[in-house]
Amino acid sequence: MHDLRHTFSVHALEQMVSQGKDPYCALPILSTYLGHKGIESTEKYLRLTKQYFKDILQYSAEDAENIFPEV
Repeated sequence: MHDLRHTFSVHALEQMVSQGKDPYCALPILSTYLGHKGIESTEKYLRLTKQYFKDILQYSAEDAENIFPEV
């Protein structure tokens, strides 16, 4: 049963993002739909999919420096 919730969660978030919603705004919507009290519970259902993993691998070291600056 939990496999179905995982699959639904990933696909629902993916669909909202493909419709132009910001993932950080879409996550609380998905969390509410799943009946969770907070997004922490919803995050457990989300996994990095093969499609997005390929996109992440294309980041260069320079991109990483911009995303995670030295503090």
